[in-house]
Amino acid sequence: MSDYTGKQAEIYDIVHSNKSYESEVDYIINVAESNGVSTKKVLDVGCGTGMHMLEFESRGWETHGVDVSKKMLDIARSKLGNNSVLEERVEDIDGGFDLAVSMFNVVNHILGRYENLEEFFKGISSKMNKNGILIFDCFNHDAFVKESPKKTTKVLKNGFELRTVPVAMPYERRLILNCLYTNGWDEKHEYEIEHKVWHTGQIFAALFKQGFSLVGLYDHFELDNHVKDGKYDSNDTKYKIVIVAKKVRKHK
Repeated sequence: MSDYTGKQAEIYDIVHSNKSYESEVDYIINVAESNGVSTKKVLDVGCGTGMHMLEFESRGWETHGVDVSKKMLDIARSKLGNNSVLEERVEDIDGGFDLAVSMFNVVNHILGRYENLEEFFKGISSKMNKNGILIFDCFNHDAFVKESPKKTTKVLKNGFELRTVPVAMPYERRLILNCLYTNGWDEKHEYEIEHKVWHTGQIFAALFKQGFSLVGLYDHFELDNHVKDGKYDSNDTKYKIVIVAKKVRKHK
């Protein structure tokens, strides 16, 4: 799995300062409650610097987070209250969750073999109650093949720029983002982020094996469900998607 260390972790919140964590958590809670989640306790897998957890906390939720980056966890600890639990491994988290989330393409940071994807969902499943809801976002492979992502430049709130040059390898299901964080003069930081663009069929298969059924597939933070009568219609699905699954049996 890709991780964020050193400078990447330090500038993470600045780079994503335009991201609306508040509206994303509102969306997650809406979807979770509409699927029967009533307990205010959430497991955040790939919690990063804790921004989603912070929003859950502000709404009275008990938050538990996992991330492979020690640096990111240190930043999260500096923000969160004493009621939050943060660990490097999902195995170290006590179970009993009716809601688990994994946001901001965490699934696409799982690299290598398909078995790694299965292990990821197995770890989450092992901590969830029956009928618990898992919500996560990721790149949509079908849209990725149709049209490669474009170069972007965005001005950040601190006046710096983030220039991103994507290198797409559809047949290898890989996406590498070459990033330059700079003030345009004397300060810059270059880094690379690698993603695995898993096919939705692979994601569905890994979920099913680990005890989940598919509830919904949505364009990114929208409410138009592309799952009808248990079948997924990919014709109009956009570049990024949100997947909702329910734990219906024990994982394998």
